[in-house]
Amino acid sequence: GEMAAAPRQLTVPVQIARIHDEVCASSEWGRRVAEVAAFNKAHRWRKRGLGLMGLRFPRPLFASNAVINVHVDGTVLLHHEGVEMGQGLHVKVIQVACDTLGTRLFGYPLPASLVRSADFATEFMPNPWLTAASSTSERMCFAMQDAANRMAEKLMPFVNQESADGQVAERWKEVILAANGAKVNLQQQGEWRPSSGNVIDFYDTYGGTVAEVEIDVLTGEHSVRAFHMSYDCGKSINPLVDIGQAEGAAIMGQGFCTSEQVTWDATGRLINDGTWMYKPPLAPDMPTDFRVHLLDNSAFPGGFASSKATGEPPLLGSVSIFLAIQQAIRSARSDAGEEGFFTLSTPATCAKIQQSCGTKIEDMTVEAAKRGE
Repeated sequence: GEMAAAPRQLTVPVQIARIHDEVCASSEWGRRVAEVAAFNKAHRWRKRGLGLMGLRFPRPLFASNAVINVHVDGTVLLHHEGVEMGQGLHVKVIQVACDTLGTRLFGYPLPASLVRSADFATEFMPNPWLTAASSTSERMCFAMQDAANRMAEKLMPFVNQESADGQVAERWKEVILAANGAKVNLQQQGEWRPSSGNVIDFYDTYGGTVAEVEIDVLTGEHSVRAFHMSYDCGKSINPLVDIGQAEGAAIMGQGFCTSEQVTWDATGRLINDGTWMYKPPLAPDMPTDFRVHLLDNSAFPGGFASSKATGEPPLLGSVSIFLAIQQAIRSARSDAGEEGFFTLSTPATCAKIQQSCGTKIEDMTVEAAKRGE
């Protein structure tokens, strides 16, 4: 198989070629190339650019543990080693617990209203691995599934097969009452360990993006006219969460590539320590045409329920915005008579864009503007 620079054999199938074709088709790459060229030929002081890139992000998987506590009223409290920080971790582990317990016992998932996930605390889950690298949701789902399967085994003898027409919630509560009356331990630990026997397992996620931007040559302002992403999430267990993660990562990456400049003075004091000077993306900065698509028919056997992680990996796709800005600047420089190599570092702020375009002081006149447009 193909090898990474690490070196490590890449996760197969390597989806980059397929993703490239899909994102080019969805963004109508050929049409955009022609339109951008025509626009740049017709305009001196506004320029457009396109960026296209693929991404590969290696995912580490560490050992993980989880605990299920079932109360006599039928409610379920989940504990795990992950920290919920907005990534949808609790949503996914609740989903796994509901599906595993309910399906094993009754053929249908438990209602999510019965299940709650507690925030992480070391008095319940000591010695955890880190919550990082976008793999925590996946690891906790593995461990929670193990705990739920073990709990279902305990409860199976108390399922009344003759009451199959009853609602799942009612049947669940009957089972719990019976099990509690029989002094069954309604707490269950679950765990997951890397299948390789190593401390860490790795696999790769893949993606691709197309971006179109427009810059103002005189001021350096820019707008993202379009951003299309195709991302290999395997078989997503919750597409709404995963698409939201990909969208959020893309915007974080956009800020890194375009606006979030960190500046210190000669003494090392941070100058832009607030949003008056430090500029994360806001609502007006969102791409006008913003699309994220999870790759179809890409189930990954090595992932939880054939899925792959989201979170950090899609952030890399925002580099296509930076590449598009570079192309737009290159067109402006050509009109200014400046050809050849130029340097543009991230983030591509207004000042950097304006200064890279080869704009001269004599261009800052009404007459020059009229000639250019």
